[in-house]
Amino acid sequence: MSHKVAIFKEPIPKAFPDGSDLILDAEVLMVDNKTGDPLPFGSLGVHKGSGFKDATPCLFIFDCIYYNGENLMSKPIWERRKLLTEHMVEVGNFIKFSEMKVIKKKSELGEMIQDVLKKGLEGLVLKDINSTYEPGKRHWLKVKKDYLNDGAMADTADLVVLGGWFGTGQKGGILSIFLMGCFDSKSKKWVTVTKVHGGFDDATLEGLQDKLVPKMRKIKGDYDSLPTWLLCNRGVVPDFVVKDPKVMPVWEITGAEFSKAESHTASGISIRFPRVTKQRKDKNWETATNLIELIELYKASKERVDFQVDFKEEENQEDSEQEDNISEM
Repeated sequence: MSHKVAIFKEPIPKAFPDGSDLILDAEVLMVDNKTGDPLPFGSLGVHKGSGFKDATPCLFIFDCIYYNGENLMSKPIWERRKLLTEHMVEVGNFIKFSEMKVIKKKSELGEMIQDVLKKGLEGLVLKDINSTYEPGKRHWLKVKKDYLNDGAMADTADLVVLGGWFGTGQKGGILSIFLMGCFDSKSKKWVTVTKVHGGFDDATLEGLQDKLVPKMRKIKGDYDSLPTWLLCNRGVVPDFVVKDPKVMPVWEITGAEFSKAESHTASGISIRFPRVTKQRKDKNWETATNLIELIELYKASKERVDFQVDFKEEENQEDSEQEDNISEM
């Protein structure tokens, strides 16, 4: 059987010279060939198309749960990590240890969160230093930008409905997935930003059908049937396209972060894990986010990391009383 990730076929045996049979927990990220530093989260997705000529996919390893015939799942994470450091060697920009730090103070966690966001990484995973590995269990805590300060760090844009798809399962036969986009004042065209299918309850979604369907025409995903005013890549051609974007509703779309996605035409800008958070009835196509504004929002989102972490703990609890935890990037 061919190796599933061919680029790591040779580096993995070099990283574990004494390993013959092992199971690792790891993640692939793009790294800068010159510095060895991880590139912003989401870079891997645009790598195939030519995105990063001076970067390499790198396997960051943060856990080992089976090594040379020994099941390590019942051992605490500090012991598994110790075994990993004893038996693994880093291989250039192909195989690296994930960055890990034992945290004893709240202030250390806050500093680490800010550092991660400044680097454009996805976030942290907090683990009890004595935790075992339990498949399917959710004992670890993820810390991501859109989780912080009641979502105040999440990225949002006010986008216009440009098209839609039928849903599946319980939402089969109704428009439940929507193509969202914005206006490009330079080209005088509309460009796509993201597909969204979360944020509406069933009743609201049902009510939208009578409002939206009459303003759309069915094209069944046919690229050649797209209107000339819409710049849309083949991979995201909707079942229905709007007749006139200037009369369509504006929705606030919130996501984990602004990202780069070759599939969309808004200068490659998209939104990861999008959801509808508000129907902006106070806005129309002219006051919605346009492409110039979207580009500025994207740039600002990569710099906006100045915030205060609220741990919501009792004021008299001292830092030194907290239990040790491992934080991994």
